[in-house]
Amino acid sequence: MKLSVIVPVFNEENTIVQLLKKLVVVNEVNEVIIVDDGSTDTTLKQIKKVSSKKIKLFKKTNGGKGSAIRLGLTKVSGTHVLIQDADLEYDPEDIPSLVEPVTKGKAEVVYGSRFLGPHLNLLFWHRVGNSLLNFLVNILFNTTLSDMETCYKLIPTNYFRAINIQANAFDIEPEITCRLLKRGIKIYEVPISYVGRDHSQGKKITWMDGFAAVGVILRERILYNVSMKWKHLAFVTAFLLALAVLQFFPFLLGKTLVFGDNYSLMVPGKLFTAKWIKRGALPLWNPEIFAGLPWIQDVNQSVLYPSTIFFLLFPPAIALNITIIVHLVFTGIGA
Repeated sequence: MKLSVIVPVFNEENTIVQLLKKLVVVNEVNEVIIVDDGSTDTTLKQIKKVSSKKIKLFKKTNGGKGSAIRLGLTKVSGTHVLIQDADLEYDPEDIPSLVEPVTKGKAEVVYGSRFLGPHLNLLFWHRVGNSLLNFLVNILFNTTLSDMETCYKLIPTNYFRAINIQANAFDIEPEITCRLLKRGIKIYEVPISYVGRDHSQGKKITWMDGFAAVGVILRERILYNVSMKWKHLAFVTAFLLALAVLQFFPFLLGKTLVFGDNYSLMVPGKLFTAKWIKRGALPLWNPEIFAGLPWIQDVNQSVLYPSTIFFLLFPPAIALNITIIVHLVFTGIGA
């Protein structure tokens, strides 16, 4: 196995030297393909401070992370490729743990999951966005990934080139994942450490990239998948419609899903939060919203809007926080 690491870089003068120094000493790394995506700071000068036979530098005009990776993929000589961001959110010391399942014959494609390993400073709304994207991929591709958006993707070079990546920006992450899954390739996940940064520290991904990712996922599963059988498409469509009806239709009738709830995992969340409301620990909203149903008279009949599908999508603590925020919004609207 010969590992080539692609490092797309754009204005990372503060971290690139430290990153490269850590990367070139990893025994499993055979070559480092740096693609400067039109940096306007001193990134190029900083790169030249690190001397190693493993490093190969290529420059291009600014076109986005995806375009930089696509260029890097044409330059690699290794049997396997790993993507490495230049901002030190991902630690090169975790690379051996990604390589191990491949060398032991356990897997061909390995992802490093930020959510299975120790991590710091996961921005709340980024975590929510990641969970929603993972949920969508898992439903549409019948898988159980915990971190589809991870940068640390270890892929055989021939697989990587065969999936013919077209994305230019951050949407390259879901495009890679969806195209691998469409080909029936199993993805092996290992825990990695993660030290996130915020936008004041140079983080570049935004909420708009989340919408772009949703578009890529739907495109790859439905629109561009000409081999999908119509009954499969009908099943996915029916499932999503049924989910929407189950979540909102009862509320239009002033009813609740607590008894006989198909989403039994959500019942504890409903009751727990309803008890908080009765104790006055959470603010109440306008009782005339939704036909003035007296929700708070009986905790077993209490129901939240939107329904606590959040408890199905996220860990309890995150689901409760999102639910509270939504209720605060509706409180303001109804006041």
